[in-house]
Amino acid sequence: MKRRELIAALGSILAVWPVSAQAQTEPTQTWPARPVKVIVGFAPGGPTDLIARLVAQKLSEATGKNFFVENVSGTGGNVGAVRAAKSPPDGYTFLVTGGNITNNQYLFSEPGYDPLKDFDAVTVAAATPVVLAVNPSVPATSVKELVAWIRANPGKESYASPGTGTPPQLVGHCSSMLCSSIWCTCRSMAAAPRCRRLSGGTRRFRSAQWRRQCR
Repeated sequence: MKRRELIAALGSILAVWPVSAQAQTEPTQTWPARPVKVIVGFAPGGPTDLIARLVAQKLSEATGKNFFVENVSGTGGNVGAVRAAKSPPDGYTFLVTGGNITNNQYLFSEPGYDPLKDFDAVTVAAATPVVLAVNPSVPATSVKELVAWIRANPGKESYASPGTGTPPQLVGHCSSMLCSSIWCTCRSMAAAPRCRRLSGGTRRFRSAQWRRQCR
């Protein structure tokens, strides 16, 4: 079974691997011959991590070899992307990532990798729209009411996001600009602690990716 055909059969979470991986794997070699690492640039429990684990599980079942997830979080996914980019291009390291792999090229002076030169795209694994959620204590039942409430309390509230360059952070920032209001962001929080802080009232609203479908 060809690698790309196998992964495509599972199908804006993207699976990629270091460039030239296919060329450096012997065409007659049965793949995989050993465990395969799946790098996720975010902490456990988030949408990217969950989708990566679902894909890894299915690949393990289909091939009889172990596909294991390694969480390498930090800098909006950059740390994990760099780790993957520097891995041997032998077909035994994948990176499961989101829009940050391209966004970060314009948000960081030196992200440490080039998405076009360092990676080959394998497949789109899932679509994850960004949603806005609030704590029940927030006196708003619509975006219009939320914006009015934030404008009435400038600088008092902050929203949780996974970090600079991630889709939730960018959506939150763009929303803040469009609404001419101040939405302070509490960055570098994984999905699980963001949910806990939201439900506990420490952070009263958040911008987040919601796992809608996994192919």
